[in-house]
Amino acid sequence: MSARLIALVPLLFALGCPAPDDKPDDTGSVPADCGDGVDADGDGFCEVEDCDDSDPQINPGVVEETMVPDDLDNDCDGIVDECSDSDPSITWHAEEVCDGIDNDCDGAIDEDLGETWYPDLDGDGYGDASQPTSSCDPDASLVADGSDCDDTDGAVHPGAPEQCNGVDDDCDSTTREDGLVSILGVGNQDGLQDALSGVDEGGTVYVCPGTWEGAFTIARGLTLEAPFGADLTALVGDGTASVLNVHAGEVTIRGFTISGGVGTDISTDSETLGGGGVLGWTADELIIEDCVITGNEADFGGGIVGPSEGLLTVRRSTVSSNHASAYGGGIYVLEGDLEEVELSDNSCAASGGAIYHYQNTLTLTDCSITDNAANYGGGIRAFEDSIEASGTLVEGNQAEYGGGLYMRNDATASGLEIQGNTGDRGAGVYCREDCTLLDSTVQANVATSYGGGMMCTDGVAVVQRVTISDSEASGGAGVLLDSCDLQLETVTISGGAAGYGAGVYLVDSQVDAAADVFVTANVAETAGGGAYFYSNSSWDGGTVQGNSADSGGGLYLYGIGVLDGITVQGNSATEWGGGMMVVSESDLQDVVLDGNDANYGGGLYVYGTGSIRMDGATVTNNQAVERGGGVRVSAGILAITTSDFGGSKADNAPDDIYAGGAAYTGLEIVESLTCVGSEGCS
Repeated sequence: MSARLIALVPLLFALGCPAPDDKPDDTGSVPADCGDGVDADGDGFCEVEDCDDSDPQINPGVVEETMVPDDLDNDCDGIVDECSDSDPSITWHAEEVCDGIDNDCDGAIDEDLGETWYPDLDGDGYGDASQPTSSCDPDASLVADGSDCDDTDGAVHPGAPEQCNGVDDDCDSTTREDGLVSILGVGNQDGLQDALSGVDEGGTVYVCPGTWEGAFTIARGLTLEAPFGADLTALVGDGTASVLNVHAGEVTIRGFTISGGVGTDISTDSETLGGGGVLGWTADELIIEDCVITGNEADFGGGIVGPSEGLLTVRRSTVSSNHASAYGGGIYVLEGDLEEVELSDNSCAASGGAIYHYQNTLTLTDCSITDNAANYGGGIRAFEDSIEASGTLVEGNQAEYGGGLYMRNDATASGLEIQGNTGDRGAGVYCREDCTLLDSTVQANVATSYGGGMMCTDGVAVVQRVTISDSEASGGAGVLLDSCDLQLETVTISGGAAGYGAGVYLVDSQVDAAADVFVTANVAETAGGGAYFYSNSSWDGGTVQGNSADSGGGLYLYGIGVLDGITVQGNSATEWGGGMMVVSESDLQDVVLDGNDANYGGGLYVYGTGSIRMDGATVTNNQAVERGGGVRVSAGILAITTSDFGGSKADNAPDDIYAGGAAYTGLEIVESLTCVGSEGCS
């Protein structure tokens, strides 16, 4: 018995069909109409109508369709092993044919018959070989050719024209796209400018690997994309204009190296050349992604000029080795958003080695601005604007003014890491005519002249949540103030090294410091470890501690100074005035001089011809080697009112006050005390 029949026996038993060995009772009965005939097998059918009267299981009354095939005509109808009461051609021994019928009674229809077909989901006439099916009568969704390599795109199939889109259009991996320019949904074009001129508003132009030389114009909103990336696809200027001049629309440029441009007139009424690489002055919006902008030059924006009234967005791109004669060696931008952009080795003869930002807001996220150079703002030149940064490093840039950042006219910057920049003045940050610096670090910047960390002139500088550290300069290693009102909150100025004013150098300026402001651990070779007052300056609040110098370890007042509520603590001088040295007419209000030390005048050393007034001071725990532990008056007049020198002269060592050649040996609580040079105190 075949395997198929064996498999069916249990089924037939379950249906109540008798197996071949099951025999009906042999009654030997003879039907009334048999006449002289007999019913030898007793199955109720006489021999004239029974085709086998020797076997009771074979007679016209048998339902053969329910029986297991046995190669017999069990119901005497002339058909062996039939299984359909409606179609005598359907038997267990019939051959399966493509007719939609189970010809051989095995429960399957048209099995292993018909041709192989493939689903064609995209309707291009080519199917998906991974989903074959056999069918005698395929529907319209099936095709005979299964060689489609992308059954979701009707433009992709064997024989399709290869286009510049990063897709294997013809399903042949050996076919290359190099040198092609295509308009998405239209097809290949004769050249890049033809494609840019022929694409519809909002369309996409694809450019494949190769070098495309010329000056190209974009006059409508579109996407210009190199799907194989900037390493393989280059747009090179021909030395006549900008490589890409974007006139209008919302334009996205993606995946190119753009070089060799020299700029184009920024407007019809201007002879100023802008955007050596990309000029977007009249664009509605300009987006540049995954590009390398290098080796271009112009008057404005050697690499890129953003829209005059729209947003410039640059992402995941490099802007390097571009040059501008006026503004923005790398980028000239009004409103901008830069993310993961590297700006390096750009230069400008005037302002903004890497970036010139004018008015509006510039957002910098995870950017690096390194090794750029200009006269003003080696890294960034900011004018009447706001810079909002996070994860952005400004490092190794150089300028005469503002090596890292130059801010002017009410400019604001936040979230920057400004380090290792150099310049003549304001190596880290240069602020002119009002500026605000927030949430930033200014570290290890070096000025050949003044203001290693920061220089402020002619205005108000607001500095909050900022650390200025490890800077160097001739004067004002941390901060140089020239006619500036510096307002500090949550600021530390530390680790500076200078000849004068290692922490802060003041010229006709004012410092307003909150209680959480510290000027600490700065070292001046000559005078003013914490701060040096050159002329007519004031300081209110904050703490100056742990600084050192030859003279005036904490503060050196060379010019007229006003101090109010400042704590001068733990500073040291090798010679005069561990806490403070004053040589000009000054007012000292509510000053704390505590724990300072020097050879002469541990807390305060007075020298000069002017009058110094001390009111409400606390002078304790200071120490001198040569008398005047608290105060030493060498020349000039010191008037002390309602000040606290402690309970006895031992609170300062070796004494509280020393004037002239006579030591003052006792100080009681009095309203005032005047020490006049060599005349002593009274």
